[in-house]
Amino acid sequence: MANLKSLAKDTAIYGMSSIIGRFLNYLLVPLYTAKISAASGGYGVITNIYAYTALLLVILTYGMETTFFRYANKADQDPKKVYSTTLSLVGLSSLLFIALVFIFLQPICNFMGYPDHPSYVWVMAVTVAIDAFQCIPFAYLRYKKRPIKFAAFKLLFIALNIILNIVYYLILNGHEVGFAFYINLVCTGTITFCFWKELKDGFFAGGKLLDMPLAKKMLSYSWPILILGIAGILNQTAGYILFPYVYKDSDAHAQLGIFGAASKIAMIMSMITQAFRYAYEPSFLVNHVIRTTKKHMPEQ
Repeated sequence: MANLKSLAKDTAIYGMSSIIGRFLNYLLVPLYTAKISAASGGYGVITNIYAYTALLLVILTYGMETTFFRYANKADQDPKKVYSTTLSLVGLSSLLFIALVFIFLQPICNFMGYPDHPSYVWVMAVTVAIDAFQCIPFAYLRYKKRPIKFAAFKLLFIALNIILNIVYYLILNGHEVGFAFYINLVCTGTITFCFWKELKDGFFAGGKLLDMPLAKKMLSYSWPILILGIAGILNQTAGYILFPYVYKDSDAHAQLGIFGAASKIAMIMSMITQAFRYAYEPSFLVNHVIRTTKKHMPEQ
């Protein structure tokens, strides 16, 4: 009963950051559609770029959130070592991703259909790499049962995002699509500094930053999760990614903007399931490890 009460309380707190936060973020849709003309296809560009970032976020985290919970709760593993290894793995892969994007920036822009706007691509590439890295400190907060701090950081990001968008698009009467991406990068970078304590625990707590034998075990556990994650996110975003390639007319991004704005209504269900998953995943893996350990313990 106590576990159920704790799960319900954590779900409510995570739900506040997820459901209320996303609802507030949803209010940016009418702001963008009002200040960026439909004919320009500006909101279609935003929809398309964010679809790519959602897919890349799954790839760049490659199931390490769930893998972290699995190994941090094992009796034969040191949770701090698991955390530092996870943080190092995702940090290194994110840096490698940023380097590759800058090396092949123009070919990537040409492939995505933004040859004249490389800033759209590199700004969001850096943002999604930082986001992927942040997923591990956020997972660490969930592991430590710190839902209030978790929710506070999530809501702080959304508040900063909304305020800066209102300042530029409403108060300053801006119309440039790229500023939506610049604002996102500023907000994401700001939240990273809020994790100074969690990063200190991961990088400066002593011992090895990257335990290679442990890293190999974690990677072997995480790759099936990555495949499932890619399948799941493509189910949500493939339409937004493929739309400009399928709809060959010159107003493809304008039509994509209309499609993207209308489909935002469907995000309500994903909010509810995500709130429950944030609370349920750590508890489930703890109980799974306990049951597995008891099953294989020799009888006294």
